[in-house]
Amino acid sequence: MSSPGLHQEPGGHLPPRPAVTLFDALHFVCTMRVEALLRAVRDQLSAGELAEVQHFIDHGEAGEGLRCLAWIIEEGKKRSSSAIKEAICQLLAPADLPPSFSQNEETA
Repeated sequence: MSSPGLHQEPGGHLPPRPAVTLFDALHFVCTMRVEALLRAVRDQLSAGELAEVQHFIDHGEAGEGLRCLAWIIEEGKKRSSSAIKEAICQLLAPADLPPSFSQNEETA
């Protein structure tokens, strides 16, 4: 007996699941890091800012969400530790960061 929606190959076997690629694994890890950074600063963000960054993450654009977060932190003079800024700098290319974004300064 087969389950609805599951295609079985002849002989009653389910087709092989596609292998998880290195890209898939890296994308997952990167997304988890971006979500952790967002949780770390969420109390500093407005509901709209939080929703904007989360929208990118939810749609598979964690890098764009992180870039957005960096600009929100810098332009909004959001409170952010040097550790947060360092983590953002490790994940983004310098060209994607605000010009004055510095991992060595703690934003008050």
